[in-house]
Amino acid sequence: MHNHFSKLFLSFLLFFFASHFSFSQNKNLVLRNTFSSTSIRNLKTNLNFENLTFDQTYSDEIIIEIYTNNNKLIPQITITNENTPNSTLNITSAKLKNRKGDICSVVLYLPYKYSLQNVNIHNNYSNIDFKKLDCQELEIENISGQTLLNMVFCQSTIISQQNGNIICKNFQSEYFFIDNSNGNIVFELTSNPQAYSYIKSINGRIDFYFSDDLKLLCQAKTINGIIQDKINNKSLNHAQYFKAFNDGDVIIELQTINGDITLSY
Repeated sequence: MHNHFSKLFLSFLLFFFASHFSFSQNKNLVLRNTFSSTSIRNLKTNLNFENLTFDQTYSDEIIIEIYTNNNKLIPQITITNENTPNSTLNITSAKLKNRKGDICSVVLYLPYKYSLQNVNIHNNYSNIDFKKLDCQELEIENISGQTLLNMVFCQSTIISQQNGNIICKNFQSEYFFIDNSNGNIVFELTSNPQAYSYIKSINGRIDFYFSDDLKLLCQAKTINGIIQDKINNKSLNHAQYFKAFNDGDVIIELQTINGDITLSY
């Protein structure tokens, strides 16, 4: 348990300093919009290089703040199908190409007990930081950047990233598909999965943590790495490993080509 929290703390510490450094260069608030939470059921972003943060507010409104050092690069905010069950808040990058040194951050504050239907994040070169999110379906696609998700509660989750680390803490999802081409994945599951799920990386380590009362069946495989089951004190080189916990039969597949896999509470 000590090693578990030590690794998580180190991962979050590294991400905090990286994101804090980038955000600290950008204190210029240029736009602040508010929307009624009752009129928004879905959220969609299409950002090129802007950092994206989800945080909480005790207000009943959705608040969007944009910080940038170039006013020409302010993302566009629109609502489609307003006041319908399919109403969607859209945040889209400006068409202009950013210059070297341009910095932009989008901060979205959601009401404390607010739940969305669908959240679709399609970003190119962004750091993504969710403090808390409750939704039915979550989809994240990012080319390059760090993805940090904390206290995410959803039915289904799809995350696809090419470069950068993915860190998920206190994560609850009925099923999930996590793909990372070049980067480590730290995943902490705190609820029983309801259907087959996987966490895959090509070039990166996978650290899979879960509560000791969860029922699941782990299937781990690495080509060039070590599988460590710290719960049962087992270590295997370049192997496949199958282990049921608490007589679980829902498969969680963990797979990487070049990297180690760790199982721990």
